[in-house]
Amino acid sequence: MQPNISANHQKLLGQFFSITKLAFQLDLTRVVTFMFASGNSQVVVPGISGLTKGIHPVARDYAAAPLTQATAWYCDLVAKFLLDLQTAKESDGSSILDNTIVAMSSDVAQFHEFNNIPMVLFGGSKLGLKGGRCLHYTGRTPSDVWTAVAGAFGVPMTAFGDPAYNKGPLPELFG
Repeated sequence: MQPNISANHQKLLGQFFSITKLAFQLDLTRVVTFMFASGNSQVVVPGISGLTKGIHPVARDYAAAPLTQATAWYCDLVAKFLLDLQTAKESDGSSILDNTIVAMSSDVAQFHEFNNIPMVLFGGSKLGLKGGRCLHYTGRTPSDVWTAVAGAFGVPMTAFGDPAYNKGPLPELFG
């Protein structure tokens, strides 16, 4: 019998976010990466109509309704985490979220392509991140986002990863 990888999915994510917040509060780290599931996830998000098999097979079936609901479910978890970081205060009175950049993206775009990959950046107001905008770039990659983020943390970079896929930091992200 195979283990049910979905039964504790929400609980495990909640515990991870709690540990992450605590690490930020104790200033043990300012860098954390996480992934809800790999691109071939077999997780079944509980309570979503039509999602009776893993997210990846449902995506391959082009089942838009359950995929939209699963995305909303994950976005809700991230929103709760962001609110938790917003209410946790730093020694100067600012929030942990003000001093943190939370990036959320997909590992691929439509049809397993690497063009037009959706990415959202949250927080970072004390780091100069200019929020409240929707930007669209043509011919740029997530590597260009990461070089801009590195610069906000005082690490100037002209390339991240394979230089062939870099055009440099996106200057309008930070002010």
